[in-house]
Amino acid sequence: MKVLILLTDTGGGHHRASLALKETIEKDSNNEVMIEDALMYSSRFLHFVVTGLYMFFAKKAPKLYGRLYNTADKVTVIDKAVHGIASFYSRKLGKLITEFQPDCIISCHAFCSEMVSALKKKGKTKTLLFNIITDFAAHAAYINNDVDAYIVANDDMVHQLREQYSVDGTIIHPLGIPIYESFYRKEDPVAMREKLGLNPYKKTVLMMAGSFGVTNILDIYKNLNRNPGDYQLVVVTGKNEKLFSAFRTMVKNGVIPSKKGNHIKVKIPTKLCYFVDNIEDYMSAGDVIITKPGGLTVSEAMAKEIPMAIFRSYDGQEKDNAEYLLRHNLAITLKDGKECAKQLNALINDDDALDTMKNNIRTFKKNNSSKNIYRLIKEKL
Repeated sequence: MKVLILLTDTGGGHHRASLALKETIEKDSNNEVMIEDALMYSSRFLHFVVTGLYMFFAKKAPKLYGRLYNTADKVTVIDKAVHGIASFYSRKLGKLITEFQPDCIISCHAFCSEMVSALKKKGKTKTLLFNIITDFAAHAAYINNDVDAYIVANDDMVHQLREQYSVDGTIIHPLGIPIYESFYRKEDPVAMREKLGLNPYKKTVLMMAGSFGVTNILDIYKNLNRNPGDYQLVVVTGKNEKLFSAFRTMVKNGVIPSKKGNHIKVKIPTKLCYFVDNIEDYMSAGDVIITKPGGLTVSEAMAKEIPMAIFRSYDGQEKDNAEYLLRHNLAITLKDGKECAKQLNALINDDDALDTMKNNIRTFKKNNSSKNIYRLIKEKL
């Protein structure tokens, strides 16, 4: 079986989901999987415009991005323009499909789905199109009559696709966002903390700092140390060198600088990490994770059954994901300023609340997402 997975570079989640699914499918030696950035392949200019605009609005003008995201969830001039652009630039992608001859195409991005759908409308391909929505709520950009199956993160989205977008319920599959199978492994948290060089018997908060702005995450760290709780903290900055450098200075010197001169002592035991390739181990060791609500991170945290503390979700995918988590009591939202420390301390000290959230996560998480998606592909073929 030959599988073509299409994505584009608007955040690492699409790529991570694609690699996880590729790993599962290629465990069967009879399969071949190609991952391609559809926009880069079709037009470097289109890739530059789409990804550049996304990164600019998402990081520099998130409120404006949220308004554009919500506007695009309706049939508007923007929606029609996207259809037209996707149709025009789909021609080169058609050559790739002709050359590779995939048995099915999996799209992990709305624009990729538009391009393949345009080719199907023109009769350029009849290949089955699987559309993976990598967030916890749907959006009109993903919806197209030429999609053969929608793979969604949760059961709420089944109702949303049927009622809001009139999608045939028989082609909607709530199998979850594909993640690496290692996230489903059960680990003893005490043993894992010891393995990672942490205090094995102390409650642990994991902070996925790389997804935050530098100023935002340093403010959180400052406020947590102003009102410290009885826990240890693991900070993972990802490949954000500026953020890692700022944290390294503070952790080494034991002081958080303040513009007003009122320096704050680092009172919470802190382990600082740059990019790690075993984040599932740190999730296994944690009692709570502070994170932005990206679809992949949320899916991985739920697989590890770790309650989430969400900080500052902007309109768009983040807000939709956060609303899902809050609706089902899978997370709390941290407020700005000193209140965030009080909220985190209250949660980390409330074993009943943590157990309730963990039980809820067990109810709503999707087990073995990549394996089940692979099983669905074989059934459809």
